Amino acid sequence: MSAVHARRGAGIESRPRQQEYERERERERKCASLGAAEPRRRIGAMARDGIPRGSWLYYFEIGGNLHRAEWLLIYSVFPCVVFWLTPAPLQDLFRLNAVVQALVFIPLVQIPALITSQLIYVDIGWPTGLCCVALTALTSGTGWWLRRWVASSLLLVHGARMMVGAFFMFGSASKFTFRFSADLPRYQFARVRWEKEHGMPVSHWWLKVQHDTMQQGLANATLLAAPIFLAASNPTEHLAALEVCGWLIWLGGWLFENAADVQKLLFLAECKAKGKSIRESNATDAAAKAEAVAALKQSCLGMAPFAGSKYFCWTLCRHPNYFGEWCCWLGLVVAAIPSVFAVCGVGDSGWWLVPLVGLMLAYVLRLFYDCLVWWTGAGPAEHFSGLKRPLYLEYQRTTRCFWPSVIPTLSGMHHYQEPGWPHAKQ
Repeated sequence: MSAVHARRGAGIESRPRQQEYERERERERKCASLGAAEPRRRIGAMARDGIPRGSWLYYFEIGGNLHRAEWLLIYSVFPCVVFWLTPAPLQDLFRLNAVVQALVFIPLVQIPALITSQLIYVDIGWPTGLCCVALTALTSGTGWWLRRWVASSLLLVHGARMMVGAFFMFGSASKFTFRFSADLPRYQFARVRWEKEHGMPVSHWWLKVQHDTMQQGLANATLLAAPIFLAASNPTEHLAALEVCGWLIWLGGWLFENAADVQKLLFLAECKAKGKSIRESNATDAAAKAEAVAALKQSCLGMAPFAGSKYFCWTLCRHPNYFGEWCCWLGLVVAAIPSVFAVCGVGDSGWWLVPLVGLMLAYVLRLFYDCLVWWTGAGPAEHFSGLKRPLYLEYQRTTRCFWPSVIPTLSGMHHYQEPGWPHAKQ
């Protein structure tokens, strides 16, 4: 196993040093012109706030920006609530789901990740697990059939879209061997952060990989299943207005996420077509062709000429697909609120169980925001975008990161409009 880890570590460090140096210098010049913080205050400058470099706590870290007290909630409090403190029918659903998630994650994620020290397999396992959550709720839930069918169907559609996309995308990239020469860039970023920022040994990266993939399995077994299992256990034979409102929010988020993904595919197709047109043009100046192709590679979705109505999602924020994903879960959580009172608010335990389960639902949104912005989403993606495309630094300055608009009631909301984020000085 150590030889495998050594080879994987060598692969991560195999990028040409000179090219990397030139990118860093260009990034520094661009950041300086835009008034950004010194980019070399990035990976390796300091450990996570409050935790010294090399601390054993990093072996148990959850997410990218969660407090240690929040780790305890996710590790201990929430599992205790769902497996032992909720009403019996709900406990049965969670316990059955825990077994199902183990059967999904062990062969699809844990074993391949152990062999390769790559996190890419979690992108196949977690949407497959979501589909299993939906099917478990649909077939084993004891609540009113209409609510159970609607809630389960929404999650099934949500998970199946990602599951099918992951199987085909990763399958075609590997000729359906599902053996990859390198991890996804966001997971390469996680490895560099583990070594350079947190000061942890590279030889223990495989332990962190196992922890993070198991962490996703735990989320599927507890937090992410909670909104659906609550709805599937609610016996009330009528729908509350809040449930319908939540389902409409889910629909809006799902459509927005899909629109953003389609616009990204259009952008890639247009860049490919323009590149082909430049290379096949009758112009005899090879240097001019090469310069035009190089300029095209620096193009940024959401910035002219790839802006306007055709790419409107990407002019609203830098990660509209992530925002749409978060809105889908917001809808599922909102729709589950009436079921919290109907399922957990009965009997003598209702006065303390309802707040606990309500806190769990709130943490579904909290955990997703942290993941989509800090852990494997916007932050890692923008690290590489800023290195490869200086124009992206201007996009960071002019466009919000996650939220498509300013919400007046949340004036303290941070939009991370700093060139060089996530490494720019906050």
